Amino acid sequence: MNRTAQVFSTSSLSLKSTTSPAVKTSSIIDFGLVRAMYDPLPYFKNTYDSYLNYAFLKGIDAIVEPYQTMNLYFYDTDISNGNYLFDVCPEQSKENCQQGYSYAATEQKGTTKKGVKFECTPYTRYDITLSTLDDAGNVVSTQAGKALCLFVRREIRKLLPSDLSAYMDANYVLYSTSDEDGKKVYGPAFRNNTLLMRYHHFNSALLDSDHIHEGNGFLTQHLKLTNMFDEAVRVVDPTQSIPYWDFTIDSAEGRKPYESFILTAETYGSMTLPKNMTRGYEYSADKINDGRIANGRWKDLKADMNYYYPEDNYGYGFLRGPWNMNPSPYVTRFAFEFNDKLALPNCESHYDAVQFDDMMDFFFWSSFSPHSKTHTTFAGFYGCDKFKSLVDAGYIKSDYDARIICSSWSFYTKEFWRKGYIKPNTECKVSDNLESSFCGFQCVEENKDAMTTFLFPQIASRINKSVYDDAVTAFQDFICTGDMGYIFTGDHLESASPGDPSFWVIHPTMERLLQAKLMAGGFETEIWATDQENEFVCSKGTCYNETLNTIDYFDNCCYGHREEDRMLDAESGDRTKYVGPTNGEVMAMADPRSTSYGMPYIYDEFNWNHCLTNDGYDFLSLLDSMKDEADIRLGLKNGKKDEKRAHSAQQLETKQRKAMFNNWSKEAKKWEEVKKAKKAAAAAESKKAETK
Repeated sequence: MNRTAQVFSTSSLSLKSTTSPAVKTSSIIDFGLVRAMYDPLPYFKNTYDSYLNYAFLKGIDAIVEPYQTMNLYFYDTDISNGNYLFDVCPEQSKENCQQGYSYAATEQKGTTKKGVKFECTPYTRYDITLSTLDDAGNVVSTQAGKALCLFVRREIRKLLPSDLSAYMDANYVLYSTSDEDGKKVYGPAFRNNTLLMRYHHFNSALLDSDHIHEGNGFLTQHLKLTNMFDEAVRVVDPTQSIPYWDFTIDSAEGRKPYESFILTAETYGSMTLPKNMTRGYEYSADKINDGRIANGRWKDLKADMNYYYPEDNYGYGFLRGPWNMNPSPYVTRFAFEFNDKLALPNCESHYDAVQFDDMMDFFFWSSFSPHSKTHTTFAGFYGCDKFKSLVDAGYIKSDYDARIICSSWSFYTKEFWRKGYIKPNTECKVSDNLESSFCGFQCVEENKDAMTTFLFPQIASRINKSVYDDAVTAFQDFICTGDMGYIFTGDHLESASPGDPSFWVIHPTMERLLQAKLMAGGFETEIWATDQENEFVCSKGTCYNETLNTIDYFDNCCYGHREEDRMLDAESGDRTKYVGPTNGEVMAMADPRSTSYGMPYIYDEFNWNHCLTNDGYDFLSLLDSMKDEADIRLGLKNGKKDEKRAHSAQQLETKQRKAMFNNWSKEAKKWEEVKKAKKAAAAAESKKAETK
């Protein structure tokens, strides 16, 4: 630490007495500042020598959190019962200083404290002067320190009830206020949630590709969105900063998703459970609108309409993915419990992910089991009983198999649309009886066989082999002219998922895991993939080009997933215009190893004790060993450089998934070439016949 005992003139201090003896130096006091009513940050304790720290904080003794009361804190409790003054001034300035104090407890009253509070902007630097007083109020020694203004992201359960309520209130303003009204009240920087949601929707719901999911840019793109939301919250209430929700705590403690801390009336509102949890929300037992948010400030939150992208206005006109025919006017959550997908991401998934040695593998996998189950379990599915006809006819083996198929059906439907197998209907009307509302899809006749060729390998274990060929035809009928349009998901599992306010506290948890990994030595390989044909960049290296009416390796297929990629401009709706920082720039700003760290926040701590206590996963020991291995690899300490940790099962699965997606892209191109060849042959034959 950069603390030094120094001698100061008492004339520059506001003290009880200016007639004290000469000020003396003393042993260095291990002090800092702490936000009132919160635990101190660990990074500034003199004995804290852990690598789990931010490199740019070297030489800094304390954080000043904007708009928050900061009290004097002593890491050595033996000296805390004394009399102290502390002056905090903008660096190298004596203007706009503030003074606080901490006086010893007496028999008449307890310790008297006064803190300081600054309306500072991140990275404002401060000088701290700590003065030790004798019983008469004379300064006997002084000491200097440095402070930095930054926001601190804390786990949402750690927020005081008053702070949690204030944060939720600021969130709610973004959801309940139009952009026009918000700008009148809060100024031109106001952005409501509809605009922020449009960025997520516009970047993930285009026909060509998903530019922020299903590829290496997933995490960095979502950090951009999260920080946009965080900035919007502070326009409404500058005292607030987004917390993170560590869902592995809920998982380790055995809570179901609907029992989690963030689904309560005090937070983001509760879920209403279906009549039968093992079957989920079904037409035979449950109303669609039973899935709306049940209580709290978000009760009956409405879904946004698509007034912004007329060329992509499918279904019932809501701002939802073209593959999601949800007719509800409300933001919906459909709880279910018929397979392991109900479970929140657990400690094991994070423990394995942090062992990845390739940054691209970590980025790819972070969008799956360490994170995506939160969206799946909050969104759920409606209408899985529509598969009953296929079970009764003997095509699907059982009701259970049908529910397993249903749990992935929205993903299949999205692929049908993106691959050009189906076209969503438009200008559909919601019926007075919501459950009878139907919109559905039109199949592209020439692609029906390709559609089931894509689908059946993924559901083959659920299909009765004795009627396999008939099942193919039955599924084509089900999709093209049957009940597929009656099956849909809740809002958390699609392109407009930020419509559900609980969306925003999920992704900081993944950034915190990434920062811990980087602190513990980082990845052996931190090079971004660029060649979408020969290495994995995104899940669809090939994509459909509307202008050319063909599928091939186009640059836009994987846009958003390379180091230099930004976000598509949702405000203009121009698919060729990009805004914001690149993925590489975001990584540089979020890298805790860098002295040029550029985020306006830090995380409160890097501790997963709940994983050790409940599940036996010792994160600290793992990170320690990884740091040792990284130091050996970099030549910072002696050891056997040829010894490498075995890949986790998740990293091996990641390699396999990437290979599978790359093969799909190659198969898609081959299929397109076969189609072209068939068309050319048919045209030649037709011309030959005409000539005869």
